[in-house]
Amino acid sequence: MTKAKSTKNKVWLLWAASIFLLAILFVCAVTFFVYRTYEAKEAEAQGIQRTLEEELRTINPPSSAVRVQHHSIQKSLHGGVSDYYQSDLQYSEIRAYYDGELSRHGWKFQKESKLTSWGEERGELMAFYCKGPISAEIYYTGQEEANLKFRYSIGLSSGLYVCK
Repeated sequence: MTKAKSTKNKVWLLWAASIFLLAILFVCAVTFFVYRTYEAKEAEAQGIQRTLEEELRTINPPSSAVRVQHHSIQKSLHGGVSDYYQSDLQYSEIRAYYDGELSRHGWKFQKESKLTSWGEERGELMAFYCKGPISAEIYYTGQEEANLKFRYSIGLSSGLYVCK
């Protein structure tokens, strides 16, 4: 092998090693950036979930309502918490109670919707409220109460229903 060819091989080898090291550094930098971003988003999501839990605890149910279940879910920056109640109150009474209770805590009524199951009305209703970016939903089970084992639920969510 000639000296010129040996030098050319060394330069090529040095160039290839440099590219390889740069690629490794790039992958490490991207991995670090993604991890830090995920870590920051996870901390933010946990903070949102804590806020939802704390806010739900401030909303008192009617004295005749009995909580039968609590549910909490979080995925990315979307989260939700709900309490499910058994009660003898009708929808109009539940809605009137929570209109007052929620307004005392700074919530604003947005809308009410009749729900259908497979195109059939079964007495299910939802009322939506907003407080900043957080939404509150009152779900009345109507004729589905026997299947669902609760009369109504109140849930708070972030990132699911658009509140301004």
